[in-house]
Amino acid sequence: MSKKKKKNSQSQNKQKNSQNPKSNSDVNIEVKSVEKSVKNVSDDTKNTNIKNKNSGSNTSKNKNQDSKNSGKKETGVLAKLNIFASEKCQKVYFILIFIISVLSRFISINTVPGNINQDEAFAAYNAFTILKTGKDCFGYKLPMYLTAWGSGMNALETYLEIPFIAMFGAHNWAIRIAPAICGVLSLLCLYGIAKRLVNKEFALVLYFLASIMPWHVMLSRWALESNLAPAFIMFGLYFMVRGIENEKFYIASAAMYGLSIYAYAAMWPVLPIIIIGEVIYLICMKKVKFSKFTIISVLVFVVMVIPALLFILVNKGYMEEIKLPFLSIPKLVYFRGSEVSFENIQENFKNLMNIIIGQNDKLPWNSTEEFGLYYKISLPFMIVGIIALIVQLVKNFKKKEISFEFFVLLNLIAGLVLGALINVNVNRVNIIHFPIIIAIVYGIWQIVKLINKKVVIIPVIVYMVMFVRFEKFYYTDYRETMDGMFNGNVEAAVSYVRENTKDYSNVFITGNISYPITLFYLEEDVDTYLQTVQFNNYPAAFLGVNAFDKYNLTVDGSWDADGTSVYLLDYSYVNSNLYNSLMALGYQVEDFGRYAVYMPPQAQ
Repeated sequence: MSKKKKKNSQSQNKQKNSQNPKSNSDVNIEVKSVEKSVKNVSDDTKNTNIKNKNSGSNTSKNKNQDSKNSGKKETGVLAKLNIFASEKCQKVYFILIFIISVLSRFISINTVPGNINQDEAFAAYNAFTILKTGKDCFGYKLPMYLTAWGSGMNALETYLEIPFIAMFGAHNWAIRIAPAICGVLSLLCLYGIAKRLVNKEFALVLYFLASIMPWHVMLSRWALESNLAPAFIMFGLYFMVRGIENEKFYIASAAMYGLSIYAYAAMWPVLPIIIIGEVIYLICMKKVKFSKFTIISVLVFVVMVIPALLFILVNKGYMEEIKLPFLSIPKLVYFRGSEVSFENIQENFKNLMNIIIGQNDKLPWNSTEEFGLYYKISLPFMIVGIIALIVQLVKNFKKKEISFEFFVLLNLIAGLVLGALINVNVNRVNIIHFPIIIAIVYGIWQIVKLINKKVVIIPVIVYMVMFVRFEKFYYTDYRETMDGMFNGNVEAAVSYVRENTKDYSNVFITGNISYPITLFYLEEDVDTYLQTVQFNNYPAAFLGVNAFDKYNLTVDGSWDADGTSVYLLDYSYVNSNLYNSLMALGYQVEDFGRYAVYMPPQAQ
């Protein structure tokens, strides 16, 4: 009987031990007491990801195998290189990555890259006028799309800038806060998606490497309206994944995808690929069911799509423009609907491949020759990553498991389709870059897993070194280049004119300063602008302006100064007839580096 009891006791102990879940983290400390084991079980339960919750036993086996590997005692270099030493260390890494992502997107945002770009300025001026009057620069009340140049501009950037202009005024750094915040938040969403669908270790590596990629750093630091699209696609995907856990999040996902429509109009033909593809996939995986939350989600998205559909009908000539107290759907001066076309697919796709492989589109505000979009060493990892994503997707599909790889590849396909339909540059096909970065990191992860996950520290260090070099370049050589292209010191010069020419009836401003820049920094009253603006090429896709209010934007260096007008000129006018005339009449000069304001003699 004693032997039997002993056997039963051993059997019960084995059964109890087999029920204890394995740790998901690579923890290098031994469990010394039952109390610590219970704590680990509790932590694991809290941090269980979607795969553990919903997938088959294969995923659990894989993760248990990782735990076995992490439990092995290792000596020498590998033991010291373990960057996933503990849960506490991972939290520290997360905080450090977050700080890096914030600092690299906000430091010197007012001067790098340059002062302001003309597209930034037009979005900002419309934000200023809507804030003050509720109207854009063409007089439309709360437009869903801006007329701007004549051929239109996406409106989401403008509306996001309004609270910051209201708080801080018409400054270039104020309008860059919104894209910088969106950049930081999109990285957090990327981390959240990877943590739930893969594991926390991979998510940390992805979070870090995505945070330091040149493309994303540069995209987040200036207010080009189309550059918001990747962030809002990521927001939509994040809440879609959260919806698998809690259906309420599907509503937020619908809202984010709906807002992405107003971030970048060229994306409209491929957005259905992303949304419908994700919905069908989740239905097939039985992660979406008919409920009040799914109904509300559909309604939210439909309501947000309707203005875009009406906009197309208005500008195709099927109906008149719509002007309501709370919404306007304008008819543009020139509709660029033909920019998305099936006519040049082969040429467009070839250009897209050249940009991806060469990591440069020769536009310095999008990329640099020195570092590319994702650093030049990343191409092999991207290829490995794409192959690994496809292979893993097939495996997961056979096992009927939720697949992180599906979402990545779907967004990659949507980006490739968009690149084939438009004349490509980096920012026009910006929705493709997040999937590419994920593929790069996925490729790195698969390679290091074949060796030992701890050696991931090696590529992390290599990329960190490249990031430090990139940052040094960005704030020195690159800054000098962009200072010329993005109108360095123009804010100070135009603001001086605004504050010091109230008693003058005629101000001449060099045409080398784009008129949206003068409108924004002059804080021009929109009603006065609309009553006095003189276009030089109306109607056109990109309208030019000769004058508005008391400001003349056509300055000829062969002129003689009249002695009573104010002149804002750039350095290209030095030694011109006009400059010599100004000096001869004793004009007072206020120097702003690239620009100077010449005040009449009586101002002294």
